[in-house]
Amino acid sequence: MTPLYWYVDTRDWEYTKYTYGTAMVDNIVTRVERDSRRGSIILSHDKGKPDTVTAYQTLLPWLKQHYQLIALPADGKLPRP
Repeated sequence: MTPLYWYVDTRDWEYTKYTYGTAMVDNIVTRVERDSRRGSIILSHDKGKPDTVTAYQTLLPWLKQHYQLIALPADGKLPRP
């Protein structure tokens, strides 16, 4: 695997602090909206994390409105901004 140096950590794994449900969804949305910048890579986990999936129902429209979203290539070579 090629490491990708993420910029925004949603901390969607930290259930001891943010618990489940609305508290976790609000945490993820707040962190992404507050910390995202042009060129940011956002670290998120969706496997077994329904709160992350729920948060992205709000975040994807917001991100599309504020940024151009690009898929990361499988070879790990990032395009130049």
